[in-house]
Amino acid sequence: MSVSPTFLNLPITISAQVLEKVEPVDLLACRKVCRCLRASIDRIGIHFDSICFYLEDKDVTIYFDEIAVNYTSAENRDVRGKYKMIIRATNFTERAFKDLGTALKHARKFYSEKGFIDQAAWATQFIDGALKGNACVFVEKLELHKLLFSEIHSILPYFDAQSLRKVQLWETDVWGQDPNAEENFERITQMEQWQNVKTLGFQGTAFKFSIETLFHFESLSVEFDFFTEENAIKIRDDLMKRDTFRRCEVWFNSSWFSTAQTFDPDGYHGHEYDIDYSNDDGDDFSIRCKRVEFYDGDEEDLNPYELIIEKF
Repeated sequence: MSVSPTFLNLPITISAQVLEKVEPVDLLACRKVCRCLRASIDRIGIHFDSICFYLEDKDVTIYFDEIAVNYTSAENRDVRGKYKMIIRATNFTERAFKDLGTALKHARKFYSEKGFIDQAAWATQFIDGALKGNACVFVEKLELHKLLFSEIHSILPYFDAQSLRKVQLWETDVWGQDPNAEENFERITQMEQWQNVKTLGFQGTAFKFSIETLFHFESLSVEFDFFTEENAIKIRDDLMKRDTFRRCEVWFNSSWFSTAQTFDPDGYHGHEYDIDYSNDDGDDFSIRCKRVEFYDGDEEDLNPYELIIEKF
């Protein structure tokens, strides 16, 4: 009596064609069936455009592109229609980090956010569970939300410095819990990843370090509580004279001077203006400053002014 061939008996080229038709998020589940199937899937890779990772005390949610998968230890949760898949396990964080590590092998963008959880454990879990299994993570865009500078310093070395093009830091050390923030930030600026990145966003909390540490970026967006004339002059006399500079966006709460005085001292401008500017090197720029009203709940945004400088 002959035995029907199984999927694992198929030629490699045929099995690869079959697996390529399976949704990437389903391939993650298929990897856990057996070693042979895992090897077949790993051979072709699981490809995602973007991965968003949200870690909370009681659950983890990962968006694999637009598909949401929830990891939890809770047995009874009413999440109908919210997730494509719910994975229940006692060690749900370990399971989530393992899946994340697999998915990061072939992802273009990665976003991570943590809630109000144990600060000390997060970076260790992330590194041990998701990053150490990869020789290097080749994403182009990295967004990190609500991390400490010490955590960013621990994580960045696992991302390929040649692939990384954009870093977005949201609400970094927003609760002021990094006692060595300045020292840790300085260590970050010495890293190859930081030095090679073309675009940086530092938003959601005020930037409190030397603005010159940002001048090697082609494009940057940064927030200040108070924007000084000294910083405006540094932008004019240093940043805007660099061949690599393309765009700068500065958000600030207040300033005792109109930033226009730095670029057009003979003109009459208030805090809001739109001017063209040429420097001594013959480079032309568009410079705009405007009040922008954003609201977060019942509170007005703390950085209502937006200064945008673009090189023609």
